[in-house]
Amino acid sequence: MRNKTITSVALTAAMAVGVGTALSACSHTPSDADRQTIASAYAETMITKNIYRHDSVRMVKAMDSVARSFGFDDQHDLMQNIVDLSDDPESLRKMLDSAQKRLERAQTGAEFRKDTSQKKK
Repeated sequence: MRNKTITSVALTAAMAVGVGTALSACSHTPSDADRQTIASAYAETMITKNIYRHDSVRMVKAMDSVARSFGFDDQHDLMQNIVDLSDDPESLRKMLDSAQKRLERAQTGAEFRKDTSQKKK
């Protein structure tokens, strides 16, 4: 499970760098607080994605809800913020490092909960 989550972080980072480079958005260096918010929101959406991995409808709704709880419109708005970070590779790296540490702490703290709605009878 850890490898899948870490792989998910790496794939999203690669997509963010590729799309961000192609789009060439404005260069704004985000504050540490902005990066921390994005990293926390991203880590929480990855945890949520893992929890609801067997129910894509609930997964999307829950991921949007998590993104909104951090001040984003939805998960797509969060992802756009990650893409925007790709204009500053150092900011993107710091954000992804922070998200990875958060995911590792969550995994050791058993925050990767099982989806209780999928109980077997």
